[in-house]
This record gives sequence, C-alpha cells and structure tokens, in this order.
Amino acid sequence: MSKFNHPKLSAEIARSGLTQIQISERLGVHYNTISAWANSKSPHPDKLYSILRVLGWDCEAIANEPLGEWYLVNEATPAP
Repeated sequence: MSKFNHPKLSAEIARSGLTQIQISERLGVHYNTISAWANSKSPHPDKLYSILRVLGWDCEAIANEPLGEWYLVNEATPAP
C-alpha cells in the first residue's frame, strides 16, 4: 500500500507561484482537483509528471525524481 506525499506537492505548488486555478487551466482539470491532490487525493503517476511540468520542472528533473519521493510505501504491520 502507498500514500501520496501531499505536503511535497503543496510545497511545489507554493514554490511555483501559480494559483490552483492557473494550474488547473493548464492541466485541463477542475481547480477542485488540484486542491484535492494537494490535500487528500492521489494523482495517477502519469498525471503527476504533467503537474510537475506545469509547475516548472524540466524533463530531466522529472526523469531523475524517484516516484518513491511522491508515493510513500507503508509497510504492512505484521500480525501479532
């Protein structure tokens, strides 16, 4: 099971200087979707790369960013 790293995405959105509305328009999604991704929902990895491009990341930076930085794997708790 994995958990999306919402604080990391929120920090990248803030760093970009773009509003959630501007990001949503560039991605072709509703602005509530951006808010959900930043706070509670997990974007599909393919969509994450599109988000990072809109936020100003270049292709090399995206290619070098491990998905493990975004999707945190939770170890299953062993049964007692």
